[in-house]
Amino acid sequence: MAAIKVTDSLSNTPEQIVAAAQAIGRSRYRRAVFDAVYYHKKRDKSVPEISKTTGLTEKQVLNAGNELRKAGIIEQTKIDGRTAYSQIEFFHHNKKKIIRLVENPAKIKAIATKRNPAIGKGKVFSFTKKSAQANAQKAVPGSRKRVNKKIRIAFLTTNPIEEYSLRTDLEARDVSRAIQRSQNREFVDVHYFPAAQLRDLLDALNNFRPNIIHFSGHGGDEVFLFDNETAADDEGIELDFEKINKVVSATIEPPVLLVFNACNTTDGAEVFLETVSAVVAMSSSISDLAACLFSEQFYSAIAAGQSIGHALKQGKIVLEAANLKDADLPTIISRPEVDADTLTFIA
Repeated sequence: MAAIKVTDSLSNTPEQIVAAAQAIGRSRYRRAVFDAVYYHKKRDKSVPEISKTTGLTEKQVLNAGNELRKAGIIEQTKIDGRTAYSQIEFFHHNKKKIIRLVENPAKIKAIATKRNPAIGKGKVFSFTKKSAQANAQKAVPGSRKRVNKKIRIAFLTTNPIEEYSLRTDLEARDVSRAIQRSQNREFVDVHYFPAAQLRDLLDALNNFRPNIIHFSGHGGDEVFLFDNETAADDEGIELDFEKINKVVSATIEPPVLLVFNACNTTDGAEVFLETVSAVVAMSSSISDLAACLFSEQFYSAIAAGQSIGHALKQGKIVLEAANLKDADLPTIISRPEVDADTLTFIA
């Protein structure tokens, strides 16, 4: 949810990943600096530190770092008066995908981007793991156009990384207010799970049996971060989409919809379609402001009896009206037989 800085000419996730891989290219210096900057979670690394890590001279680090900076892949800053380079959250979340393309550049031609939409003979390279693609193609039960008259929403928020703190508390507040304003508020039951851990998700499934599960926090690279065990811990607990899907499916009454209000969560989300009818996710990094505005309007529309398709459209319109570049990020991924424009929860 934290805002990131990316090259203005890039407008979707695949294109940004391809551009990053092409900027690194076959240069061992740029590759070494990229690996060093995005090693682990430490955001800022000085040139001397990178030089020591990579074995390059400081001049080689500066030259390579300047090329990566001009490409918009890293940011330049200062540490104790010395030049340093900083991670950009989008590229941190997608570093594995970028490196796969650097190591196998032939795959770039098979990736559909806005600049290269036509892929020969209908073949499209996907970043999604093959196992997830296979699971998504399995036969699944038909969707339900209506669910129980009283909609149940499990709203899980996490904020486990001190350095990248999110305002998930404001998002939960705004959604609560939106539902309270609705004429159908008596038909909407929301349970909030702040600083959510895996056991909170299991408790929600067992004791609440939600129709919608909402995840708000950090995501990307086909994982979602659950919260820490104690306040002394940092960085959160990673759980990949396949494991989350196993958890969500381990109930007699699975949810109908999952909402991931977290950065870069469309990749790999197809795996959930063997359990749920649809997933709403974000195709790139989304700012705190955009995340709050989208959730507020999305659930306001759901509570008013709108379909998930129309609720998503309303959420995007609110972002457009606020002149936010995040307006194109909310995305619906659904089963082939599901029409998002008719899937409603309140009659």
